[in-house]
Amino acid sequence: MVHVSFCVPFYNAAPRLREGYLDHFVELTEETAADVELVVLDDASTDATLSILNEYSGSAHVLSHTHNTNTDSSYNDLLVYSYEHLDTDYVLLFDQDSHMSASAVDTMVDLMEANSDLGILQPFCSREGGVYSYGHRFNDRYMAHPIQRRYAAYHQKNSPYIPRESVSFVGTFIRPAVVDDIGILEERYGRYWESSDYCFRARNAGWRVGVTKRATSTHERDLSESDADDLYFVYRNWLLFWTRFDTRIARKIREDLWPSLNNRVNVSDVTEDVDAVEDSVLERARKDALEMTEEFSSTNHFQLTDRDEGRVVIE
Repeated sequence: MVHVSFCVPFYNAAPRLREGYLDHFVELTEETAADVELVVLDDASTDATLSILNEYSGSAHVLSHTHNTNTDSSYNDLLVYSYEHLDTDYVLLFDQDSHMSASAVDTMVDLMEANSDLGILQPFCSREGGVYSYGHRFNDRYMAHPIQRRYAAYHQKNSPYIPRESVSFVGTFIRPAVVDDIGILEERYGRYWESSDYCFRARNAGWRVGVTKRATSTHERDLSESDADDLYFVYRNWLLFWTRFDTRIARKIREDLWPSLNNRVNVSDVTEDVDAVEDSVLERARKDALEMTEEFSSTNHFQLTDRDEGRVVIE
């Protein structure tokens, strides 16, 4: 039987958990044809998230952090726990805003089993009123966007999946052999762009990355709902990402495409679902990215030993 680790990080999610959000995933583990183990992590929440998660200790592996970190660190600790402690064939990364059905999990397993060179696979992800992500596209300003609306019209026809440059972590499968080859997520992103970085590294190592419409997940939040802190990471990491993967593009972003420096470039031209970002946020993002550039481009922080193992508590 195929073994899947279903990994979900949480932060200040007590209201959502009290509504029975985790019950959905417990039921899912019982309904799939695959052997699914649920692994959850509390990122040092300030509410009752951890105590509620511990109520599920009979149905899930519960981890916690000694201090608050970020999305990337949470994903890494879930990924490494599954990789090192569970006999898993696939790791499935989710977030606390998403849902997925048991049949979708089984469909994803079948696709991964049938395509041995497929390292990372995302399901078609919907949101209320439309599409949340059908993988990523890069616009003419080199900003990554979830494929939505008219871009989702590119359907699969008879193909089991569509190759993508990168995808979102919304019920996304990762083959442990990918971890063998490229390690874990780059934690210096903090949040945003980490999945694109991981997918580019996987493709550079010879793995295929794709999205399938044969399985669906749902997501409840959109980029247009992002706050200033989110957008700081979106813009800072925009420059850091291309510093790693294409210095020519990074130079163009730095010199010609940064909205607060060029009044011919609007924020909405770059982050299409966001009409405005305060200049102070843009300036801080650019300043911090430039300060990080040399170290970020010359060093890699994605080996299993690069993470802080002491921050993880197995409940």
